[in-house]
Formats: sequence, C-alpha cells, structure tokens
Amino acid sequence: MSNYRVNAINRLWAARLAIGLAVLLLWGGWGQGAGAQGVQPTEPFATLIARWTRVLDSTENNLKEPNITAEQIKELRKTILAVQAEASSARAAADKRINDLKPLLDALGAAPGPDMPAEHESIIQKRRQYQNDLADYQARRTLSELMQARSQELLRKMDDLNNPQLGERLKERWPVPLLPSVALAGLADFWDLLHTVALSPFEWIQQTDITYWSSHWQLALWMLLGVAATWYLRVWLLRRYGRVPGVVDPSYARRLAAAVVEGVARGLVPASIFAVMLAQTGRVEAAFPGLFVEVYRAFWGQLIVYTVIVSLSRAALAPNQPAWQLLSFKPEQIRLINRRIIWLASIASLEGFLGLVIINSAQLQVSDALNSVGTTFFNILLGIGLLSLMRQWLWEDGSSDQPPETTPTARPDQDEEPPDPRLFWRLFRRTASIIVLISLVSALTGFGNLSNYLMWATQSTVMLAALVFILRALLNDLLTMGLAWDRLNKTLGLSPANRSMLRFWLGIMLEAAIWLLAAFSLLFVWGVPVRELMDWSAKLLGGITVGSVTISLLDVGLAIVIFLVVLALSRVLQRVMVEKTLVHSRMSASARYSIGAAIRYLGVILAVVLAIAALGMNMGNIALVAGALSVGIGFGLQNIVNNFVSGMILLIERPIKVGDWVIVGTNEGLVKRINIRATELETFQMASVIIPNAEILSNALTNWTLSNHYGRVEVRVGVAYGTDAQKVQDILLQCAREHPLVIGWIAPFVVFQDFGPSRLEFELRCFTADVMQRVMIASELRFAIQRHFEAAGIEIPLPQQVMRWAGEAPPWRPVGEAPPDKA
Repeated sequence: MSNYRVNAINRLWAARLAIGLAVLLLWGGWGQGAGAQGVQPTEPFATLIARWTRVLDSTENNLKEPNITAEQIKELRKTILAVQAEASSARAAADKRINDLKPLLDALGAAPGPDMPAEHESIIQKRRQYQNDLADYQARRTLSELMQARSQELLRKMDDLNNPQLGERLKERWPVPLLPSVALAGLADFWDLLHTVALSPFEWIQQTDITYWSSHWQLALWMLLGVAATWYLRVWLLRRYGRVPGVVDPSYARRLAAAVVEGVARGLVPASIFAVMLAQTGRVEAAFPGLFVEVYRAFWGQLIVYTVIVSLSRAALAPNQPAWQLLSFKPEQIRLINRRIIWLASIASLEGFLGLVIINSAQLQVSDALNSVGTTFFNILLGIGLLSLMRQWLWEDGSSDQPPETTPTARPDQDEEPPDPRLFWRLFRRTASIIVLISLVSALTGFGNLSNYLMWATQSTVMLAALVFILRALLNDLLTMGLAWDRLNKTLGLSPANRSMLRFWLGIMLEAAIWLLAAFSLLFVWGVPVRELMDWSAKLLGGITVGSVTISLLDVGLAIVIFLVVLALSRVLQRVMVEKTLVHSRMSASARYSIGAAIRYLGVILAVVLAIAALGMNMGNIALVAGALSVGIGFGLQNIVNNFVSGMILLIERPIKVGDWVIVGTNEGLVKRINIRATELETFQMASVIIPNAEILSNALTNWTLSNHYGRVEVRVGVAYGTDAQKVQDILLQCAREHPLVIGWIAPFVVFQDFGPSRLEFELRCFTADVMQRVMIASELRFAIQRHFEAAGIEIPLPQQVMRWAGEAPPWRPVGEAPPDKA
C-alpha cells in the first residue's frame, strides 16, 4: 500500500475520531442536564388560561403606571413572550388534535334521519365523544388565539412606551468629562470597577465547594477531550485546505477555497469551543450565583464576537500573504485595513464586556462620573479607529493604477458613462466620519447616551457594509465557479445559454436576499424596535391576504426552490438512466431518448404539482379553474393542445425516433429532437426545420429507418442502340457485387426498363444494410459503371433529335455571314 493511501486512511480515521469526540462532548455537556429535569406533568388547559389571563391583566395594569422604567418593561416583555410562546404551542396542539378528529367523524358519517334505521349504541357514543372532543379543542384553539392577540397588543404598547424613552435617554446629560473633578472621580471609579471584575474569579473559586468539582470531573474531562478534538480539526483543515506559504501564484478558485477554510478553521471552530463554555453558564451559576457569573457570560460572549470578526478579516484579506489575497488592493493597504479592524474589534469587545457586566450585575454601582468618563474614553478610541479606517487613500483600488498616457479618454460622441460606484462608497465614508465626529463632540459635552448611540450605530453600519461587500463578492464568486463546473453541467445537461440564464436569475435572488437582510439589520442598528422588525418580517413573509387567498413571499420562495430542485433531480435522473443505466441494455438510442424525454416531462409535471402544493393552493380549486378554462383552451389554444397531444403520441407510438431519416412533405433530413410542441428536423444542408407534431401525424410520412436500416439503391443508365444487352447486365451486376456495402443475401438485379428515343434504358437495383449511405453507394456505383463501360467500349449516347425540312433546304453559310441579296 502506498504512503499516500496510508496517509489518506489516517486522515479519514482522524476526522472520524474528531467527529465522535465532538458528539460525546455535546452529549456530556447537555445530556446530564436534560436527564436531571425529567418529565414535567402537563398543566390542565383551564389552569393555563387562568394563569395567562392573570399575567396579561397584571402586565396591562403595570403598563398604565406613569413612572414605569425601561428595565421593568424589559422584564414584562420576557413574561409576555413566554405567554405568547405557550399559547402558540397550545394552539398548534389543538390544531393537530382537530385535524386528527375530523377524519374520524367523517368516517362515522352523519347521524341517520328519523325514517332511517337506528344506529348501534357504540357508534352513537363514539360520535358524541368525537363531537365533544372536537368542540373542546376548537374552544382551546380560539382561546389560544385570543391570548396571542392580547400578547401581541401588549407588546405593541411596550414598543410605544420604549420609543419615547429612547428620545428621553438621548437628551439626558451627564457630568462633562473635561472637568478635572469629574475626570478624577470617573478614573477612580473605573479603576475600582476593573479591580472588582478582576478579583471575581478568585472569589468564586474560594467560595465554591470542592465537592462541586469532584462531582463534575467527568464533564470537565469530556470538555477537555472535545476541545482537543476540535482543535485538531482546526489544525487538519488548515494543513489540508488552507493557505500554503510557498505557493507563489495560486488560482483564484484555490485562493477563494482557502479563504473559506481559513475563516471556518480560525473563526467558527474556536468560536464553537467558546460557545460550549458559554453554555455552561447555568452550571457556574448553580455553583455560586454572583458577580463571576456575569463576568463568565460576558467574557465568553465577547470572545466569540472578537474571534469571529478577527478571523473573518484575516481570512478575507490575507494581510501576511499577498499571493493569497482576494481583493485588488496593495499589500500595505490590506495590512493597514486589517490592523484597524482588529483595533475596533478589540476596543468594542472590551467595552461590550464591561457594559454587559455592569448592566446584568446587581452588585456593581456605577456613578454618573464613571458613565461619562468611560463613555468618552471608549468612544474616543473607537472614533480614532473608525476615522482612520474611513480615510480615502486606504480604499483606493490598486489595480486601477495606470500611467497617465495610457489612461483612456472619453470620445466626444460617446454616450454618457454610468455612475461610478466608488462615488457611493466615498459618500458613505464621509457621512460615517461626520457622524463619528458628532459622537465625539457629544461625549465631550456630557451627552453620553447620544454619543454611545451614534458611535455604536456607526460602527455597526461600517461592519455591516464590510460584511455585505465581502459576502456579495464571495457568494457571487462561488455561484460563478459552481456554474462553471463541468461535472455539474454535464450532470444537469446545462447548455451555455441555460447556464447564463440560471446565473442571471440566481444572481438576482442572491442580491435581493443580501440587501433585504442588510436593510433589516440596518434598521435594527439605528434603533427600530425588534418587535416592529419582527412584525414587518412576519407581514412580508406571512403574505398578503386578498379575499380568501394569501400570497406569501416565503411560500413563493419555497415553491420556486422546490420547483428548481425537483427539476434538477429529474434532469439528473434522466441523464443517469439514458447515459449510464440503459446503455447496458439492448435498447436503441432512440428508445433511450424516448424514456429520457418521458422522465423529463414527468419531472416537469411533478415539479409544478409540488410547487403548487407548497404555495398552499387547493388542488380542487385548481381543477375547477382548469375545467372553466378548458372551453377557452379548446377554442383558443387548440393548436397548442393538438401539438402537445401529438408529441406525446410520437413519444409513445414512436413512428419517428431521434436519428431517423424522414421525409415530411418537402422537408427531408434527420430527426434531432422531439419536443412537446414540435419536432426539430436537421436537413442535409445543416438547416433546422421546426415541424409541428400535429402535421407529422396528419400528413404522409416517409421514414427510411423506422424498423431497420435496410434500403434499396437504384442506378439508371442508358446505352447506345446496337449494344449487347446481356453484356450490359453482366457489367452492372458485377459492379454491384464488387461494392462492399451492397449485401449479397438479397441478390442485385437489372431491369431492362424501356427502348428510349436514343438509347436502351437499364436500372440496377441492389440492397444495402445502411440506408443512410445510399446516396454515396449510388455515386460510387456510377463511377464503377463508367469505368467498366469505357473498358468494354460501351457508349452512353447523348440525346439525339432529327429535323426534317418540308421544302428545299437553304444553302449552308458560316455563322455570322449575311444572307445574299435577293435583288
């Protein structure tokens, strides 16, 4: 066994080991917690309704309080969301039970009338039981919908209360941090905060019982093994598919694949480890609820954010490996952009860590001076990073550098050029810089909430713009590379025109999805409440109701995806059957084509039916509409329907097949394709003739190759009078026997056709096993006959015509000489 095969097997087993350890890690991390909870008893529905009503009434009364705070609204929102989730689950359970009961009642049927025989008592009891259960669950569904509606209304009221409070918070003014007293007090409080947070892990360890560690050593061992396996997976991905420093000029596809692997291995894999640590917050809190719990949660959460941002930046930019860069910037620009992104990620993560600890911990008391000084300090650091990142020279495309004399100039008669996309980014950078300056001025003048709002929104917008820029380029490149994959195109049978059309529509869908997601994210960043965004999303995805018909964007997208997937699968099945499976059978190529065409048409029909089902349309209503349109189809589209049915008959009856030599009217050629409406015929002049299928069935058709490829070849020849006819026959038969494509088991023969006006007329008739060559066979036989006739001295005469004059023949004179003068 070769070393390459041994290494491949070792890598395969290493990957399996890593996956197995990861699964064990998940089982060890959450399996014990799930098993300890046990099965909770189901709460009676009447008790649920009473509890929900009390919670909703209490929340409604609390919202009427004039001095309600944002924290209180936040807690009330959590309670209402829990009620809404429980009501939604109860409604779903009621719907399921109703759907189960309706078929049972339909099976029992309606109660018999007074004039009909009485039913058995068991059937009467069953019907009564099912009717009572159905009424009960219908009432449950109605009450659950009522609870959902009340919850939704209360959430809207909370949003209305929060929106004015946001304006009030932005206008709130803190002590001015430029004053020496405020600055000194804020710095002292900031130092105390850092000291308290730094000592919290040691206090937690000292106050935690040692028995806690001894009872969870297995969990710690599984987590350690999981971390080791995940880290090994990271190293293996980087070595196998990552960037290779020694490669000088890798292809774009290799650079793109390496960037994706680098982002996954250096970002998502470590982030998954940190997410497992974050998931253990409940265990930490159970051991010792205190400040360290919030420190623990904030640390791992912000570490995930920092790791993902930094790793994606390095994966997309490749600052230390210019040969692997995807963007057309200069190497020094790439390095500076990456450093500024890391700077922003570091400052934002540190600020987010301290902010989460302060907000979620009840033990820490924060003074106004600390708020003012801390906000100014972090916003200045963030502002410096953003302003340096927004500098224009940093984003100038390095590939556009050209000598002045080679720069193309616009001609006077040239149309107006399209707008430069760099103008948008220039305007974006300048706007972001102005907002950052306003945020810094607000922080220095004491408007800390306004400064935080502007700085956080600007920073998030810049990060979102960079993410959209990178994501668009990455997905578009992946789409282009995927459609250029020869194996995929051969499997799906995509022509260049189909690939271009598919690239266009998929690109539009991709752009729409990216910009729609970016728009919603931007609205969230700039303060639009999450509840309103969720309502807008629900309305957009849930659909618009027109009468009894609901048009849902989500259903339409799902229907399109189902249609394309089923259509692609049918094409793959067609090609596998035609080119791989049926090749080993005794079927002809035309029979395989017919089976493939049937699979393709059935795939289209199935794709349409499943897409309609995904839209939620009632097939009965569609049948009624189709019945109503049948009259119009019969009159207006009868030719199309006639050709469609004729095409199906051609595929089933097969009077013609792909590759047949046919004559339809004045058209003669080879059948290239049998479509639903028409058949494509390629003439011997390489012209394509589209013939409607109905015309083929209704008119006379000559098919040279219907059942076999045998055919007769006729060659006519004339000889002069006085030639020996028997000798002519022998020569013609000899020429036929000597030709390799003339079969011998059907003997050729010669027909003495007629005594012509100037010659004796003969016809040689012979047979061939390949009628497609009959024209060439006839031509070659004529060459052979001419050679034999010349060798035998047999003359092929020209047409002769005898003219007789009624009177005296005129005297002969040369051509062009004038007749003699009669005078």
